[in-house]
Amino acid sequence: LRIFSRPAINERFMAQMITVLRTKQPDLQLTVFERNARAILKAVETGQCDLGLAVLKEQTLLEMERAGTFRAARIMPIQLYLVVRANSALAQKKSVSLREISTLRLALHSADDADFAMIDDTIFGDLQKPKVIFRSDDMHLINQRLLEENIGTIYNGLRLAALPAGLTAIAIKEVDDLYMWYVFQKGVERLDKIRYVMDLLVQTLRKSLRPMAAPQRSAQPA
Repeated sequence: LRIFSRPAINERFMAQMITVLRTKQPDLQLTVFERNARAILKAVETGQCDLGLAVLKEQTLLEMERAGTFRAARIMPIQLYLVVRANSALAQKKSVSLREISTLRLALHSADDADFAMIDDTIFGDLQKPKVIFRSDDMHLINQRLLEENIGTIYNGLRLAALPAGLTAIAIKEVDDLYMWYVFQKGVERLDKIRYVMDLLVQTLRKSLRPMAAPQRSAQPA
């Protein structure tokens, strides 16, 4: 079984999912790849992978599904968060609006480029888009820059487990149709096997996410 998924999904859940799969299906040969959302959907359509795990807005995903040759099903909703220094003015807010974010300077994870390109036009609409001052493949580097500069980043809820002390996550309002999806080919052979594996993955993900209902605010830096 070849699975293509987002880096944040791998970082947060793949070890648990592999444990479940190895226990339930010890003879299953499993290969896991990290890709952005567009690459995942293309890999499913071209048969490069059997199952994709992606995070996308519902409207975007359904439009692509109608135009493509893959099928998709929702796993769970995903909340977006603005992450800033714990001693910044925004850190005291329980939620933040898109208009407030549009005036900020951001650092973004470069592997999310394709995902955010699909999200930006739909979540910000006619609002000014935030200024992206740099991108990096290294989340630790992004977090370090946030601790040292008055900038922010946008993470989905899957990334909050690794948030260091001194940073805090604030829920973004107005973005309420972002979901994790699994995608697979229409009419694919071994569909029963893939559905069985998908069910195991969904159960594992939901159990893992249950204690993550709300992010804990970090302590003020010394």
